[in-house]
Amino acid sequence: MVNKINNDKNLPPPYGSVSKLREAFNLLSTRSFNSLTPADLTARNFSKVDAFQTVSGLKFLGVFDEDGSKTENLRKIQLQGEEKIKGLQDIVKNAYSKLFETVPNANTLSRNELQNEFLAVYMLSPRLAKTAVPVFIWLCKEAGLEVAEEISFRDRKASNQKSITKSNIEKLKLSEVHKEQNEAEHIIEAGQFKLILPKTKKITKALVEGKFKKIHEDLESLSKSCFESEEQKETGEVAEGLKAVVS
Repeated sequence: MVNKINNDKNLPPPYGSVSKLREAFNLLSTRSFNSLTPADLTARNFSKVDAFQTVSGLKFLGVFDEDGSKTENLRKIQLQGEEKIKGLQDIVKNAYSKLFETVPNANTLSRNELQNEFLAVYMLSPRLAKTAVPVFIWLCKEAGLEVAEEISFRDRKASNQKSITKSNIEKLKLSEVHKEQNEAEHIIEAGQFKLILPKTKKITKALVEGKFKKIHEDLESLSKSCFESEEQKETGEVAEGLKAVVS
């Protein structure tokens, strides 16, 4: 009966983070709450958004009433084994009664089909329907009902570890670049061009023996040619400008 009253209040079906709702279920199955507010969940590391969405979802499910006080459904979550599964079936069937009245086999529909039904039955926006469907599928699975697909949960720790590993790899690559730059100390400069040579015994010996003299001369010649070309270009542009002004 509590579920019927909650649905008459036009509460939206649970949406948002499935993992947070699962976390709340685990909490409620091991702790005794006479009432529940978003503040109770933010004190347990829920974000404000997750806390609000989770409490709203639990009210839709009839686990807590509109004022946040516990109902008989809370005891069903705290049962064990087959009794708990049966209790969850009662909760899901009653809470989503409008959906099951429209589509008796709603739990077996695909995500796309369920999204269409949620749009029609609960008048949700496409964005909310998209997040409400995975919650419904997870609840059905927990209640022992057949589902078309299961909801997987991302391991945040593993994801963070992956990011850290990737970050470390980038740091190692960067350190290698710095190492190469530090080792490339021999530099031959000629105007606009610069030749960086690795710091090795052979290169050092070649520099001492003047074996890079020809390369240095070529660089100077190339730099001079480029400089003259740029100078001529600028002079030509200035001449064209003066010609335009005079005319």
